[in-house]
Amino acid sequence: MKRALWIVCATLLFALPAAAKDMTGLWGVGYTKAFSPAGSDLSALSVRYWLDKQLGLEGLFGYQLINRDNGADERSFDLGGRFLIKMVEEENLHVYGGAGLAFLYHKVEGDDNGGGGVGAEAFAGAEYFFQGLPNLGFSSEVGLRLADTGDTTVFGTDGNSFVNFGIRYYF
Repeated sequence: MKRALWIVCATLLFALPAAAKDMTGLWGVGYTKAFSPAGSDLSALSVRYWLDKQLGLEGLFGYQLINRDNGADERSFDLGGRFLIKMVEEENLHVYGGAGLAFLYHKVEGDDNGGGGVGAEAFAGAEYFFQGLPNLGFSSEVGLRLADTGDTTVFGTDGNSFVNFGIRYYF
């Protein structure tokens, strides 16, 4: 019993304090769900940059072409930006919130509806890093979005699902 008590005391005495992962100045490149214009299931390339310990920016680019059997091709495109604010920071996890805007395009050939438009979103998320993989971040987000592309307006959950997932490698 005494030996176990000495081991615990020595461990606490010599243990290094855990420090939160500092993302300042790092570029993260990867994949995430996009604004999903007009309800399409659109994924996007993501580039994330942390300005300092609390503020980050993210750019999104997504494109989707669907060839229908009836010849009516469907195209979806988004180009957007997001602003991120860290709310909680731990060693291998940070919780953030933010908002974003995007240019959207959704068009089905032969349909007069659709075209260019805008999207807006508000979200909260968490990005986590596994021990031993300090540059690989996995994120999950929840939020709401509003997308308006011509005659179609969509209000719903962000990314057309309840929870969005993303993965980024930081340089």
